[in-house]
Amino acid sequence: TANGNALRCENISNAVYDAAAWTDGLNVSTAPSKQQVRDVFVSLTGAVTYKGTWNPADIYPATGVGWWYLVDTDGHHAADGLGTPARWYEIGDWIIWNSTETEWDILRNAFGDNVIAVSPGDDIQVAIDEIEAVGNGVIYLLPGTHDLSATLTIDNATVNIIIEGSNDASVIASGDRVCISVDNADSCILRNFKIDASDVTNELTFIVYVSEFSNNKVIVEDITIEGDVDLKGIGIRVDSDNAKIIDCTITQTFEGIHVINANDILLSDNNVSGTEGNIIVESCNNTILRNNISTGGTAGSGINTTGTCTNLIIEGNVCNSNNLYGIIIGITNESIVAINQCASNGSDGIRLNNSDRNIIANNVVEDNGGWGINVAFANCNDNKIGFNIYDNNTSGTINDDGTDAIRYYTQAEVDGLDHDHFPNPNGNANEQHLTAAQVAALHAVEDKTRTILMELTVNNGATIFSYGIDVDANGEGWSMGIKLPSNIDASSDIKIIYTWRCQANNTAVALKRWVSATKTDGSEVQAWNIVSAQAFNSSPSPETNTREYTETYTIGNADFDTGDMILMLVRSFEVGVDQIVKNAILEYEVI
Repeated sequence: TANGNALRCENISNAVYDAAAWTDGLNVSTAPSKQQVRDVFVSLTGAVTYKGTWNPADIYPATGVGWWYLVDTDGHHAADGLGTPARWYEIGDWIIWNSTETEWDILRNAFGDNVIAVSPGDDIQVAIDEIEAVGNGVIYLLPGTHDLSATLTIDNATVNIIIEGSNDASVIASGDRVCISVDNADSCILRNFKIDASDVTNELTFIVYVSEFSNNKVIVEDITIEGDVDLKGIGIRVDSDNAKIIDCTITQTFEGIHVINANDILLSDNNVSGTEGNIIVESCNNTILRNNISTGGTAGSGINTTGTCTNLIIEGNVCNSNNLYGIIIGITNESIVAINQCASNGSDGIRLNNSDRNIIANNVVEDNGGWGINVAFANCNDNKIGFNIYDNNTSGTINDDGTDAIRYYTQAEVDGLDHDHFPNPNGNANEQHLTAAQVAALHAVEDKTRTILMELTVNNGATIFSYGIDVDANGEGWSMGIKLPSNIDASSDIKIIYTWRCQANNTAVALKRWVSATKTDGSEVQAWNIVSAQAFNSSPSPETNTREYTETYTIGNADFDTGDMILMLVRSFEVGVDQIVKNAILEYEVI
């Protein structure tokens, strides 16, 4: 073609020409063959006449039947007063005079319909306004540095818009201002570009600001934000519900990610470092912080929750080498903090302030300047501290100043012995010497008692959301399973304590439970407690209407082996039941 872009090789096949499969050049179920493309293109070029190039900054060119021009410059052009609408043109597009309709038609060669490619130096806001005018589309930022003279604003309640770049090759230099503000959109995705925020001079300037008026979906994905040693600006600020911040990298800003007064948020796989406050979640509910790396905070903590939060899941995060805490849970209730690593922080690895009914389990806390885990105040009520790995924390393993906490201990915490340490028998006579068999036996005791954060699977029509599982009809439910450890044998019985939390509109929730032990070969060796509908009437939390249910099952000797599964299925058995299952934790003990 004239610009080399009109026909894309990846969309052309070597298939044998079949005229019946593509009779009009439009109805095709597979990629067109080279012969098909040739036949259509030859007939097209035979009917039109090339008249030169055209710049959208100029007036429309002379007209004639079948005359066409090649667009040689990106740009926007107003309506021509005849029938041609205002629109955005890209390098490589054709304009063809339509004498029947008395207007210029456009043949999108470069990127396709509703895709606007913006070169460095072009106005990105003009492209945003164009997409808003047509209702949906993609803005593609070509490689290079795009200097902003004003904030980019998305503000159309019906638009579905994507702004996408070529990863770090596409750079927006924001200057001393908000870079992108998502105020109003039916949906918005920002992804795969870099923002240079080194010119921001105010600590509280939002670099990416998500404040969608109607709480519609906004996704910020694979965005890199770089400040400088002055640590100015807030990398990503979220003030609206249903946002997802995924796989973003933020360095050297005042704050990395700050979510406030928002619900149903997902923060996943982000890397935040070198800020004064890396990740802050304030006054939020039903929010997940998963698999984030939050390190090197210069003044604050890796993850900080504050301002009355409920039903958070904080799991799989790495919060190391921060000036203050690895994770601080402040004024946060009925949440789970599990499977995180908090190491080499200036103070406590994990700290709880004024927080109730949380589960802290399966975390690694080591080499911290304060406590491994610190339940810091008496008004921390009814928290569960499960099994965690502690090592070399300056103030000690755990401090529990809370009220009515339930704590689970490892054998090492009970007897004070280092079960993996074999001192020299000829050394200090007061040292405790353990044989290999004793160490193995003690570890077997630890293996036989586990606390597990359950992954729930929906079934029979239940719906899964970021905030939990919605069960609102008879027969809907959830299921889960655990693998048994290596020390299970034919002499073992198992006691299971299963706890789940749900937010229910009904005062009573009737459920059926099926529990079974299933062998690795798929055979069921035992099923028990097939319970008819049973109502649970525990008193809800007055703040959140959240109830907690606990059941205990004992499985008798069933010839268990390593890798066998314990399966549990729960289904609602009350027409009109309306509950949201928030989270579940399972504890088992081999007896």
